Amino acid sequence: MSHFYEKLDSGEIILRDDVTTAPQARKDPQRCLSSVTTKLHVLPNDFLDIWRIKEAAKIARDDLDIPLDEIPKEVWGRRANPAGVMIHSSDFGTTVHNHLEDACNALKNGVDHNAPEGWEKYVDPFMLHLFANCIEVLECEFMVADHRTAGTIDLIVKGSDGLIELMDFKTRVGKAPGDIKTKAYDKDAAQMAVEAEIYMNDLSLSYLPRINSVLIDCITGETHVKKWTVKAQAKGLNMFNYCSDFYDAHYGL
Repeated sequence: MSHFYEKLDSGEIILRDDVTTAPQARKDPQRCLSSVTTKLHVLPNDFLDIWRIKEAAKIARDDLDIPLDEIPKEVWGRRANPAGVMIHSSDFGTTVHNHLEDACNALKNGVDHNAPEGWEKYVDPFMLHLFANCIEVLECEFMVADHRTAGTIDLIVKGSDGLIELMDFKTRVGKAPGDIKTKAYDKDAAQMAVEAEIYMNDLSLSYLPRINSVLIDCITGETHVKKWTVKAQAKGLNMFNYCSDFYDAHYGL
């Protein structure tokens, strides 16, 4: 699904729930900002696109009564939550994200916090990473926007060196122990790279914040924090710029 934001005259950034397509945004182009992830969706992925069509067709054949709007979520499958209840994979990832956000906000505010029973293995490894590396939580779910796009940064932190960095949570599945380290993709870097640039400009920082993907295995809870290289971050920003220009030209925004 596409997402659109608006930056109000007050500077506040809001998510436009009433705008979900580019044609709707085109009716109000001065106010509607296509999200970073929406613009990155124009990146082709032949394997994923074909796989998604095949999975959707299989689901429709196997369950003739399934509502059409349910098929996209079913394509990504279901997984058991800690209580053993099968839920959509997307809902599983959202739940892990929310528990991580709660833990980070608690740390920021200096209050005790324990993740709900069963979810600790998805939260505690990252919190230990913050403690072990003397990383300070600055902001969670922080919205940024410029004249062409907007997005929400999962986590903004300050490292032991005093420099600000951005972090983004990704729940994925490794095929073997340690494999989660390989589950970071160029699109992840592109997303954070443009958000880092916007954040730098908004705060008039003298440096570009580094970006990190927090990779969490949905099955084991194994967690790996991947700091993208300066070169990869620059490549990601360039990738987003091309996607943004193409998206705007294609949809007339």
